[in-house]
Amino acid sequence: MTRTKLRFVGITVRTKTSPNTWRWYQAAPWAAHLPRSALIGISLDGSVWSYLGDQQAKTTRPFPVARWLDQDASRPARDSKALAGLAEAVAVVAHGRSAEGRAGLVAAITAEATTREVWLRSLVIELRRPASVYQQGR
Repeated sequence: MTRTKLRFVGITVRTKTSPNTWRWYQAAPWAAHLPRSALIGISLDGSVWSYLGDQQAKTTRPFPVARWLDQDASRPARDSKALAGLAEAVAVVAHGRSAEGRAGLVAAITAEATTREVWLRSLVIELRRPASVYQQGR
């Protein structure tokens, strides 16, 4: 795999946007070796970030750069916390496949000013498709 196929998503707490806003990829020395298109930042409300980053049960163990070559890192975690995280992930996917879940996501997306973006309008159209389309992925 070439480094042009690698993608990294950094999830941070939402702050006011300005040219001087801190960006995670500017602080990561290894990120300088990748094209900027391989580095994506997503900012979340602080309470959402706190839940996802600090409180939610994880399905895997932490995977910092220092563990990238660790052979044990590829083994799945099987403790009760990992199983709880897996159960939550399964429930989130099921909700996302439901008509109710997709309608809620469409409502949240269309309330945002970024709906002007063509790719986002395409996503909304896709999400409005019948639930049977999403059930096939099981």
